[in-house]
Amino acid sequence: MLGLSIAMAIPSVHGRSDGLVRLGVVSYKVALVVMFAMFAVMILLALGRLSWLRWPWLTTLGALTYPVYLLHRQLGWVAVDQLHESTSSVPPTRVADPPRQCEFSTTA
Repeated sequence: MLGLSIAMAIPSVHGRSDGLVRLGVVSYKVALVVMFAMFAVMILLALGRLSWLRWPWLTTLGALTYPVYLLHRQLGWVAVDQLHESTSSVPPTRVADPPRQCEFSTTA
């Protein structure tokens, strides 16, 4: 199952980092290293290798800051869209958004 998850994540990383790679912000290799590092952390957590990290205040901090993250994300995309229309000819890259569904017209 882990191998399948990694195999499915690689094309996703490629697609999501494509815009940043074209702009020269990050390389595809760096994006893959970050992905594998995240998988490694999750594996270590699942195996109990990081059980020595006991920070109960992180749960409280996460509960307090998550709503701020959600609001910030939505307002940030509105700001990006507005600024893009007036300042740049380069389309904004939405790395965190899921792929959109395509709609096809059947009228001739």
